Amino acid sequence: MGPAFLVYAPLSLLAVVGLFLFYPGTQMNTEKREKFDFTGLALLFISIGSLVLLLNMAGKQFAWISLESALLLACFCITFVLLIRLELRHPNPSVPIGMFRKSRFRTSFVCITLISAYNVCIAGFAIIFVQQVMGLSAQTSSTVTIPQTMTQAVVGVAAGRIIGGHFIKRLRPAALLTLVLPVAAALLLFSMGQHSSMLILYTASALGGISLATAQCAFIPFFQSQLSGEEYTAAQGMYTFGGVGGSCIFSAIAGSMLNAGLTYNHIFLLAAALCFAAFAYGYFGFRISGEENNMLLEESSGRKDN
Repeated sequence: MGPAFLVYAPLSLLAVVGLFLFYPGTQMNTEKREKFDFTGLALLFISIGSLVLLLNMAGKQFAWISLESALLLACFCITFVLLIRLELRHPNPSVPIGMFRKSRFRTSFVCITLISAYNVCIAGFAIIFVQQVMGLSAQTSSTVTIPQTMTQAVVGVAAGRIIGGHFIKRLRPAALLTLVLPVAAALLLFSMGQHSSMLILYTASALGGISLATAQCAFIPFFQSQLSGEEYTAAQGMYTFGGVGGSCIFSAIAGSMLNAGLTYNHIFLLAAALCFAAFAYGYFGFRISGEENNMLLEESSGRKDN
């Protein structure tokens, strides 16, 4: 039983107890409750699993042009198409694909998925880079994410108040800041070599922490402003899946790049390119029109009057 377990297990137990004690319970309307969509979850698991296996194993366990690669690719394509067809028709989908009809959710989902590439780099490959390329100790490499954790905690407290005070005016600058910082951070990682200073890594880590903090304060309220209250939970689940799924797929792509003989710097460069794609997409997506602006102001005024 490692020391990490002894530290985090009591904290996790405390969180569970607090959830039961303080989270407001709600009673479900059993008349409207639909059957759980196990088929959708199974198709999602098989689809993503096939893609990750293909990216991880092709070129190493078997050739890219081989029967194994063809079967995995076919499995991914077939299950992905079936997943979309099923979820669009299911009354209670596990993967609410119909949510992508909402432009604000679509923008937030795409952006958080793309910038997850940076998160994989700083939390995984940067640590390996410190040990294998720079030749430093495991203890030194374990400090890579400390600046990110600290800045995320500190900036998160301030960002919520700053953005929330004038959300309509400050949304776009906050969202673009969220998207441009991972580009800069990934480029800093790309610029590193064997004899680079750890300060470069710490700077990249801190920039990522600011981005993560502002993302929570800008992205989530942005897509929620276009949804009804009943859609919040499904949208939040899909948004979270975007970050996790994006990280999973990028990790597999990065592993495939290493198998092909490329370096960690190439992985960092790819992450920078994906983050820039997120910035370009978000530049046009994170907007609130004048008519929508007036509607939101009227809703806000109505809540204050009540």
